[in-house]
Amino acid sequence: NTVGFRAGYLTQRYQGFQAFAELNYVESFLSDYFDGVNGEVDRTLVADTEQFELNQFWLQYSREFDYVEMNVRAGRQASAAIEERFVGNSGSRQGEQTYDSVALAMRFGENARWTFEYGYLDKVLRLFDEDSLDYESDSHAARLAYVSDELGTISLFGVLLDLEDDAPSLSNQTYGISIAKPPVSQDRIDILYYLGFAYQKEYGSNPGNFDVFSIYTEVGLSFPSIGRFSIGYEMSSSDGGNDAFQYSLSSGLRLLRIAD
Repeated sequence: NTVGFRAGYLTQRYQGFQAFAELNYVESFLSDYFDGVNGEVDRTLVADTEQFELNQFWLQYSREFDYVEMNVRAGRQASAAIEERFVGNSGSRQGEQTYDSVALAMRFGENARWTFEYGYLDKVLRLFDEDSLDYESDSHAARLAYVSDELGTISLFGVLLDLEDDAPSLSNQTYGISIAKPPVSQDRIDILYYLGFAYQKEYGSNPGNFDVFSIYTEVGLSFPSIGRFSIGYEMSSSDGGNDAFQYSLSSGLRLLRIAD
């Protein structure tokens, strides 16, 4: 049994600048479980370590031009560019995976239909409260997206992860495309879907040599005053059964958005 407490403060925006700080506290009522750090490896892993730490601390600058909105955020944050399945914050745990990183988001073009996002990850602070389990990183992630009235949001993305000597087997480069269409109307039954394809191979400190891919889909319907119902399918390949497609930093990324 664990309990978590998280508290933060976001300043008002001044001359385009804004700052945020957040503390995270996790306490356990029982000690007979393996938290990933305490060495109780004969027990079930419950990755909620006791901790009291500065979870996030970042500075952000936003500015609007004639046809461009720009947002730059630097510091320790639970967000970076790209889809959550590739760079996430492990949001289901009491602790949180955060990043010492710099993130840029831009929205531009007529009716702001184009979006560009880029993130540089200098360090991965994993949800375990143990510095030795963090990853030093020299990684990049970028996405270019276009909003179509007919098809939805079309995205091209690339994630280049180099976790250096801490986790070389998790270093990889991933390139993909996705199409996402949310419900448009709230007054009638509407269709929603999400389709994605990603290709991956070794990168940086990874000594391997592999080529793998992943396909993921979700299709559903939205019903007025009731909710959304969908079904999904995902398939990830391996290279001859030796190297599998990796989601090295996955699970639950809160994306940096201009509107936030």
